[in-house]
Amino acid sequence: MINLSTIDNPNYGKYIGGIDGKENILYQNVKVRIYKIVRRLDLAEGNMIKYLGNWSLTQNISTFYGSLTVDVYLLKTYRVVTIIQPPFTQWGKHESGDLFLEGYCIDLLSFIQNDLKINVELYLDEEGRFGSIDENGVWNGVVGDLVIGNADFAISPLSVMAERETDIDYTVPYYDLVGTAILMKKTVVDNSLFKFLQVLEWPVWLAILCAYVLTSLLLWLFDRISPYSYTNMIKKNNEMLVRRQFSMKECFWFCMTSLTPQGGGEVPLNISGRFISATWWVFGFIIIATYTANLAAFLTVSRLEQPISSLDDLANQYKIEYAPIKGGSSELYFRRMAAIEQKFYNIWKEMSLNESLNTMDRARLAVWDYPVSDKFSNLWKIMQESKLPENTEKAIERVLTSENGFAFIGDAMEIRYAVLTNCDLQQIGQEFSRKPYALGVQANHPLKDKLSTSILRLLNQRKLEFLKEKWWVQNPQKAQCTTSDGDANGITIENIGGVFIVIFVGIVLSIIMLIIEFYYHHHKQATIKRVNTTQSQGAMQISHSDYSTTSNIPNSPVTEEVEVMQLETLTLRRNTIQVIEEVTKF
Repeated sequence: MINLSTIDNPNYGKYIGGIDGKENILYQNVKVRIYKIVRRLDLAEGNMIKYLGNWSLTQNISTFYGSLTVDVYLLKTYRVVTIIQPPFTQWGKHESGDLFLEGYCIDLLSFIQNDLKINVELYLDEEGRFGSIDENGVWNGVVGDLVIGNADFAISPLSVMAERETDIDYTVPYYDLVGTAILMKKTVVDNSLFKFLQVLEWPVWLAILCAYVLTSLLLWLFDRISPYSYTNMIKKNNEMLVRRQFSMKECFWFCMTSLTPQGGGEVPLNISGRFISATWWVFGFIIIATYTANLAAFLTVSRLEQPISSLDDLANQYKIEYAPIKGGSSELYFRRMAAIEQKFYNIWKEMSLNESLNTMDRARLAVWDYPVSDKFSNLWKIMQESKLPENTEKAIERVLTSENGFAFIGDAMEIRYAVLTNCDLQQIGQEFSRKPYALGVQANHPLKDKLSTSILRLLNQRKLEFLKEKWWVQNPQKAQCTTSDGDANGITIENIGGVFIVIFVGIVLSIIMLIIEFYYHHHKQATIKRVNTTQSQGAMQISHSDYSTTSNIPNSPVTEEVEVMQLETLTLRRNTIQVIEEVTKF
C-alpha cells in the first residue's frame, strides 16, 4: 500500500490533480470549460459557440455572464483573443509600474468597440501562436481558440490563409499585404580618419618613401659631380647665379613637388640629372594613377558590398545559415513548397521511366527541363540542418551573435519592427508570399459582417492610416539610427577627415618653420653686422697707425701696394657674404 502523504513531488499535481494526504485519497482536479452551442435554423447567421464559464471540483461553476441560460445572441460582450506581437500588441507600463496592453490592434479594438457599441473581454492566447493544424486536424494557437469557441473573434496580425478559411471566417483586411522577408545583421563598415592611407599597405608606402629619398640623393649627387650642372657652371661663370642650384634641400623639394599638379619647376641642367628626373616622373605618374583608382574603389566597394540580397543568394551559398521560426507560417510555407517540388519530380520520374511510352511521347517529355526545380527542397534541407529557432527573440539574438552569419526568414512585419527598434539589423530583398491581415472570427458568427462594416468605416475615416503613422513612424520604441557609411550618399567625414588633419599638421609645421626662419635670419644679420663692424674697426686702426708712423715719410710704392691689397681683401669678404646670402635665398 502506498502512503500518499509521503509524496512530495510537486509535478504530480500537474498531471493527476491535488492529493489529500490525510485521507489517502487521490483525486483529479480538472478544469472543465462550459460552452453553449446555439443553432439558429431560422436565421442565415448559422451556429454560434459561446464560452460561458468553467467548472472544477474545488471551485464548482464560475460563469462569465451570470447564468448558463443567457441568450448569447443578446449579449453585447465578446471574448477576444490576441498574442504579443509588437507593434500590434505589446506590453506598456504605467507610471505606477503596472503593465497594460497597447499597440495597433489594441487601438483598433477600441475604435471597433466605440463604433459597434460592444463590450469585449481581451485575453492572451496561452500558446502565443497564430495557429497551425496537426496531422489529426486539430488547430492550436489563436485559430484553435476560435475553432473550439474560446473566443468570438481574434484581433492580431493574422494572415489570411486558405487552409484556415476552412474552419474560421475572416473579416475584410485591415492591413496591407504582408509577406515573408529576410532579416540579417548589417554589414559593418570600418571607418577611419586615415582611410586614404589604407589604400596601400605599409610596405608599399615604405618602398615609395625609400624611392623618394634615393632619387633626391642621386639628383643632388649628380648635380655635384656633373661638370654641366648649374652648381659647377656657377664656378666658371658668375652670370649663371640666378639659375636654380640643386642643393640637398632643393632636390628633396623638387621630387616632392613633381608628384603634384603644380610641377617640380626648373629641371636640372645636366643630362644625367634630367634622366633621373624623367625616371622619377614616370614612377610618380604610375603611383598616383594607381593610388587614385584604388582610392575610388576602396571608398565605394565597401559601401556597395552586400553578399546577400535575395532568397536566391541564400540558396546559392553555404556559409551563412538561415531558417524560419519553428512552427511558424514561414516554416509551413517552405515545407509545403519542398513537398510540391518533390511531388512534381515524382510525376516527371514516373512519366519519363514509363517503358510503355513510344518515341513520340518521349520526345514530347524531352522539352521539360531537367532536373525539375529543387530550389525549395534544398532550402528546406539546409533549414532543417541549421536548427530552427524557437521564437522571434531567439532568432534575432542568433542573427546578432552568429559568427559566420545567420539569416532569419520570417513574417515581414516582425522583421520590419526588429529593424525599426535595432540599428544593427536590416531587411534583405523583397517580400514574397504576401498575404493581407484580417480579423479572425468563429465560423458563421453573426458578428463577422458587423466587424467588416466597422473596418471599412474606419478605413474611410482614415483612422487606420492614423494608427499606422502612430505605431510605425512615431513609435516610441523606434531607434534613432545614424546614417551608416553604406547608406550615405557620399563619402563621410569619418573616412576623409584625415586629409584635413594633414592640412592642419602642415600649417602647424609651416608656422614652426616660419619662427625658425625669423630667428635664424635675425641671428645671421647680427653676425654679419658684427663681423663687418670688427673688420671696419680693424681697418681703421691699421690706417691710423700707418698714418701716424709715416706721416712725415713719403709714401713708398710698397706701402701703397699693401693698402690696395687690404682693400681688395675687405671687398672680397663682403662679396663672399653677399654670394652666401644669394645662395641661401635659392
